[in-house]
Amino acid sequence: MYDTFLMGGTCAHCMTKVVQGSFMKEIFLVANTAANTALNIFFSATSPSLAKYSIPQQHLLLDGELKVSAVLPSKDEFIAGNVKVLLERVSARESHLKVMNDEYKIVAKSRMYPWADRNLKRKRLDLTISLVMDEMRIPVAPHGLIGQTFDKDDTAVDGKLDDYTGTKIDDHTSVVVTKAMGEGAIEGVLADYEINRESPFSTAFKYSRFGLTMADPRNISALSGTKRKIIKVKGIPASASMEHDITDAMAETSTAA
Repeated sequence: MYDTFLMGGTCAHCMTKVVQGSFMKEIFLVANTAANTALNIFFSATSPSLAKYSIPQQHLLLDGELKVSAVLPSKDEFIAGNVKVLLERVSARESHLKVMNDEYKIVAKSRMYPWADRNLKRKRLDLTISLVMDEMRIPVAPHGLIGQTFDKDDTAVDGKLDDYTGTKIDDHTSVVVTKAMGEGAIEGVLADYEINRESPFSTAFKYSRFGLTMADPRNISALSGTKRKIIKVKGIPASASMEHDITDAMAETSTAA
């Protein structure tokens, strides 16, 4: 979701960056059980103590909720066949939704914006996908903006990143407008991955592999991003994440005028 937020301190000589960018705020997950039953799960950064799910059961749609404390460490879970859904309150500032099956583990973390007080303690989601089984044994190579990372090779592709230098508008303020859309690291363009807003649990997009029994990895030779070798360590599962790239930019923000 589009949003404007602040980076930097409030001291007399601190620099402030006004960022016109975006954060992930909600996640709509569809998980097929071993019995081929679709489990729908919804989690929002703005209601991090609650996760909702629905699953067909005897020709009816069973709706349910997972709830945890708003401040104290606590857990709640739901299991449907080989799919486990766990909502966990980690701290007063953070909660995690974890969805696991025989192949993947997905973790959505509700976290506060950087410089939480300056940004009114608003919250966003960070997402990580990890393999549970050997990547080479998965018959359907995944796709999507994050999933296509699992392309069964030892090469990472770096796409376009945003420049957080910003344009200075006075002695203490600069403005950053984010523009990067993963160019060079993804097949096609961002519009190829859009889901109909009226059907947030839809799995239909240009590169969708949902429901397939076989599918090859993406064609890495067609990508224009910078390619680099990665070292895979036996016993450590591969993972892909959408941790907001302002993390590195935050460290580079100057505290001097």
